[in-house]
Amino acid sequence: MFLNRTVVVGVVTLLLAACGGLPSKIDPPSVSLSDIRIVDVNLMEQTFALKLRVQNPNAFDIPVHGLNYRVDLNGQEVAHGVNNQSFTFPALGEEFVEVRAVTSLNNLLQQLTEMARRGTPSVNYRIRGSFRAGSGLNSIVPLPFDQKGEVGLGSFMGIGKQPPSENKYL
Repeated sequence: MFLNRTVVVGVVTLLLAACGGLPSKIDPPSVSLSDIRIVDVNLMEQTFALKLRVQNPNAFDIPVHGLNYRVDLNGQEVAHGVNNQSFTFPALGEEFVEVRAVTSLNNLLQQLTEMARRGTPSVNYRIRGSFRAGSGLNSIVPLPFDQKGEVGLGSFMGIGKQPPSENKYL
């Protein structure tokens, strides 16, 4: 009797987990950098808000329970982090996600020195990471993203930005 009850509970649990998950074929979302704002500046570190535009090419919603990311400027890692926001990418739609990037004074000075050496008021950037997607027991399905582009110094000052030059997904 006990064995039958255990088997029934196990089968029901597996069925519920299967129903709550994502489809097996998921096209990765398209991610682009939409905006950069200065949030806080002090002597030791600076905080920027990065606004990401995420487009879902799938015919179903994608529930997300966080993300991790890394930001490189001119080939050097300047920030990385995690975010535990929960949101849903609507089917065949888009959503904006804002993350905070913290950089040190040393990293910022290195980037300014590089810009002066190159004689250009812009930096090459790369933002990559993965969303933690799914629901129920399948809430740790990684959806990777990797986007490259160039941004002008005016973007950091709120003046404007150049569009991304390349958008690549893993």
